[in-house]
Amino acid sequence: RTPYMLTIMGWLNKDPSWYEAAWEESNHSFAMARRWHAGYHFGKKEFTECIPLYLEALAISPMYPDSWFKLGCAAMRTENWEV
Repeated sequence: RTPYMLTIMGWLNKDPSWYEAAWEESNHSFAMARRWHAGYHFGKKEFTECIPLYLEALAISPMYPDSWFKLGCAAMRTENWEV
């Protein structure tokens, strides 16, 4: 039972609870779990939910331009100019 495996299970099952399990299993250090969880919400146009997830993921691992772009898009959609 690894954070990577739990993240993949979330993707396969389209169930965000797996991403949360991966995040907890990693002691809040596995950025991929947060990125994919954010992507899940972004894909469902749940922009308010994905913003804090992208922020946490990018604080740990900032070298993901796609995540920065999606964070910016979500912030614009919600008119969250503070992000």
